Amino acid sequence: MKPMRVLIIDDNTDFALRLQRCFAASERFEALPCVGASRDALQAFEELKPDIAVLDMIMPQMDGMELLGKLHAAKLSPDTMIFATTPFYLNPAIIQQAMDMGVVYFFYKPIDPNSIFSRVKETVQARQRIFSPGAGVKKATFDLRCETIAVNYLRALGVPAHLKGYGYIKSAIQYCVSHGGKVPSLSTELFPLLGEPSGASWKTVDRDVRTAIEYAWNHGNIDAQHQLFGYTVDRGSGAPTCKEFIAMLSERVIMRMKQKPE
Repeated sequence: MKPMRVLIIDDNTDFALRLQRCFAASERFEALPCVGASRDALQAFEELKPDIAVLDMIMPQMDGMELLGKLHAAKLSPDTMIFATTPFYLNPAIIQQAMDMGVVYFFYKPIDPNSIFSRVKETVQARQRIFSPGAGVKKATFDLRCETIAVNYLRALGVPAHLKGYGYIKSAIQYCVSHGGKVPSLSTELFPLLGEPSGASWKTVDRDVRTAIEYAWNHGNIDAQHQLFGYTVDRGSGAPTCKEFIAMLSERVIMRMKQKPE
């Protein structure tokens, strides 16, 4: 398998070189020359076409959000998995905006470069395991198809997009789909992971997800609920648990993704 090309964009030269050495030591990756200024990153994306980028969000001259906006507008990073680093917690709205422009994970500094390398490797392995070239699903369309199908199900069930739990559920489905439909422990693994970018505790994530599910169960489309969860659905018997809800929708998304796009 061809090594994945990794571009590191960070004005901290020492940190960037340490991270670069982590990727260079692995046969899975090709470590590209580090970029120390955001303005040079645009040219690097255009010329080098990286598969993976690790971007420092706080840089002089042009910060990470501005760079992401320019990359997105110029369509220079549609196939690139972007991992962001930041020294402080960002506003949840900023995090969501960054994810909409291709960021798949946030790391908070100070952090050991080996931890970044391990997370990137795990993410790549998960995606390749489920959506290898032989599966007929191109890497460039993985996120879009998964998110589109998940959003369609959530809308059909009546989960309001303005509720915080909506975003958590969508992210949970994407995580589970990338791991073959397996739903990990919510309290010790999945919900802490979802809450990490915004600094939310797993209990906060659990509460927001539960609120979104219960709202849909009380005010949403009962016909869609019957179709997805069977005719055991009864408004009087209560909503499914968070794990049941995420597991069922993840399974449905996987089934749809195995079908040819319409």
